[in-house]
Amino acid sequence: MEDALKTQEIKMNTADLSSLSEKIVATAKKEAKGAKREELREFTPEEQTLFENFAVTKKIKKQIIHALENMTLTAYTGNVIITGDAGLDTVRMAKNLVKEYQASDGSFSGKLAKITGEKINQRNIKDVFEKLNNGGIIIEKANGMSEEKLYEMALNLNQENLGIVVIMEDTKKEITKLLEKQAMIADYFNIRIDLMEMDNNALVAYAKNYALALEYSIDELGTLALYTRIANMQSGNHVVTKDEVRDIIDEAIWKSKKSKIKNFVDVLFARRYDNEDMIVLKERDFM
Repeated sequence: MEDALKTQEIKMNTADLSSLSEKIVATAKKEAKGAKREELREFTPEEQTLFENFAVTKKIKKQIIHALENMTLTAYTGNVIITGDAGLDTVRMAKNLVKEYQASDGSFSGKLAKITGEKINQRNIKDVFEKLNNGGIIIEKANGMSEEKLYEMALNLNQENLGIVVIMEDTKKEITKLLEKQAMIADYFNIRIDLMEMDNNALVAYAKNYALALEYSIDELGTLALYTRIANMQSGNHVVTKDEVRDIIDEAIWKSKKSKIKNFVDVLFARRYDNEDMIVLKERDFM
């Protein structure tokens, strides 16, 4: 009797251990899957060229990569919403997405149309989509579309025999209004990119890192001059990009090299290099 109880106890312990082991394995798999989801791959060289100026935060970069990996000609999914204020060039962002998508999907015909939300109200969506079959369309200021036209678009995005990539563009505020008109449209636009501009502090920090990679540093007065250059370039219709910041630094380096006589005096008095032996860019290099 005692032996039977011991045997039963061993079986119960074994079962408990087995159950615990299964839980540990399941938890490990879940954590590994979650970690994998959090990994953010880098842009390819081609993607870097097309999207670096837009990917000003990790969140936006993640959104762009998600778009690149999930855009599809399948009519009822893989369509994109892009939001951004004036000056962020959201239309160019849309065109770049289509360009990169075309390079990755041989089924894409290359046909691409661009139209405003108001103008598409005057068109037959079915006819437009059929003409662009296996192509794409960019709808600028998409909230100009009427409630009825959005519903018509949703119906035509649910056709198995139709392949198309649709990208809607507008400000975040206007896209919110659009989705309030026809909430069902969100089911067909499962990709979203919310662009934002870099503020002057972020642009200056980027400039300093870029200069550092070229073995240059920027002194205090040079930094103030850099802030001024960037602030003067910012306007309601223009947002300073990373490309432009790199151009400012490249120009400052060129001016620094050009001023040979002044540089000689700086070297003579050990003012040309900082404590890390980086060449110092000064206020005059940004003027």
